[in-house]
Parts: sequence; C-alpha cells; structure tokens
Amino acid sequence: MTERFTADTITDDALDTLYAERDQARRIAVALENETAAQAARITGLREQQRAAASAALSLRAQTPTAAQTTLDRIRSANNWTDVWTALGMYYGMKPEKAGAEARARRRSGVIAGLADAEQRLHSARRSTKRAETERDRLAAEVVRLRAGEQQPDPNRPIALCTAPEWIWHWNRSAAESRLATAQRVLDSARQASTCFEGNHRNRLDQLQRRAEQAEAERDAAYRERAHLIAYLAALHPSHIGPTDPTAPDWPVLIVETPAGQMSWHIAPRDADLVEHVEPTGGTHQGWDGHTTEEKYRRLRELTRAALEELEQPPAP
Repeated sequence: MTERFTADTITDDALDTLYAERDQARRIAVALENETAAQAARITGLREQQRAAASAALSLRAQTPTAAQTTLDRIRSANNWTDVWTALGMYYGMKPEKAGAEARARRRSGVIAGLADAEQRLHSARRSTKRAETERDRLAAEVVRLRAGEQQPDPNRPIALCTAPEWIWHWNRSAAESRLATAQRVLDSARQASTCFEGNHRNRLDQLQRRAEQAEAERDAAYRERAHLIAYLAALHPSHIGPTDPTAPDWPVLIVETPAGQMSWHIAPRDADLVEHVEPTGGTHQGWDGHTTEEKYRRLRELTRAALEELEQPPAP
C-alpha cells in the first residue's frame, strides 16, 4: 500500500516519491492498455476454440467419418481463427464466404469486448493517476504555506543564534517527535516565566496596596487631628456648620467668625462627633465671605499674634 503523507510529514523526498508514483502509474496504464487488448484477444480465441471444439465433437458423431476427418484436418491446418470458423461453417453446410464472414464477426465481437474491458481498466488507472496528482498538488501547496517566511540559515551558526525565519527553516525540517519536544520546552519556559512575573507583580501590588492603606490611614489621622483643633477654635468664637458647598455635599463646612476675619474648613463625616457643639447653619448666619485658603491662614496667623500680645500684656492692677 502506498504511504499517505500529511502536512506534518511531507518532505522533499516525499514529493519526489509522489512524482515517481505518478509516472509509474502512467506507464502502468499504457502497459495495461496493451496487455488488456492482447489478453482479450487470447481469451476470446480460447473461448471460441472451446466452443468450436465442443460443437465439432457433437456434430462429428452425426457425420460420416470422412466428412468429420476432413473438418478436423482443416482445423488442424488452420493458420488463424478465421480459418477455423470457416472450416466449421462449411462442416455445418455453410458456404465458405458465409462461414468466413461469421468467423470475422465473432472475432470482432471478441475484440470489442476485450477493448471495452481494457478501456475500463484504463479509466480506472487514469482516475488513480488523477487522484495521485491532486494529492501531490495539495501537499505541494501545503508545503509552500508551511514554509512561507523561512530562510535557510548559516550551517555554522548555532540554532540558538538563528533569526526567526531561520528558526522556522529548522522547525519545518524537524521530525514530529523533535517538534513536540521543542514545543513542550517552550511552553514550560513560558509558564515558568509567567509564574515569576505574576508572582513579583502580585508582591508589588500587595506592597502598593499596603502603602495606599497606610497613607489613607495617615491622611484620616491628620484630618482627625485638624478637626480637633477646629472644634476648639469653634468653641472660642461664634461658629456654625452646614452642607453649604455644593461641590462636596457630604463634607459640611464649619465657619468660624473671629476678630481677624472669617475662617472655614470642610469637616469629614467621620469627624462629625467632634463638632456636635457647633450650631447648624441657619438663615441668620453669615455665609462664606469668599476668602481663599491663603487668606484664611493669614487671618489665623493674625489671630494667633493677637492672642500672644494679649498674653504678654501685664495683668491689670
């Protein structure tokens, strides 16, 4: 049985084998055509000879020994089947012309039957050749597709130093077992590299997450500390608190009216317990006077200086 090649096993030697098989199939088809014609002729002749011999044997029993002997002598001396059939026809009372015509007709029938059989075999051989050529063309196209982009490397250079096209050249000429082993090594290396990268990435993310949580805790602590000081300042001066900032409705604004001017701060919702003594903002309270952050802390510094000056003054007698 002819080996069937696939895209994974096709090689230059395999293509040469397919070409050789195609040429051999064509030669066999021609030989079959000639041999079939010869065999058909011989088979037809043998059949006719057997039929004629049987008919002659039966007829000779009813004929005179002289007529029978004459017919047998003619058959033995015949040079071809036409002469045999002519002798038999004359034995049964046919004229030589009619017996010869009958013999030629029978021969033509045998030849036609033989040619039909040979033609059928020839068609079968042609179909086999066509299938072989189609398979060859398919495999050749598959080889072209698989080898697209490859480049023959320098034989003196190690495979590890090859370029991508040169590596593909080596891959396309490797056995299936070698390809599977190489693919497994690549996958193992990729998994190991991915594991190392992901592990380090996760560690880095965990570190960043811890830093973010620490920074958030420190920020909340700073807000809490500031809220303590603001609550104390609000206890010293007229103050009110309410959600007066539409850009931050969850953070109420605490406004302190001091001799140095108005000051205001946003209070975190979690620090609301520290300013429960401050009355809510109402219609009688003065709203934000438009001071900036810089102006607020300038006023706070002025208030601090005034308080220090007051403390430095000698007590009244």
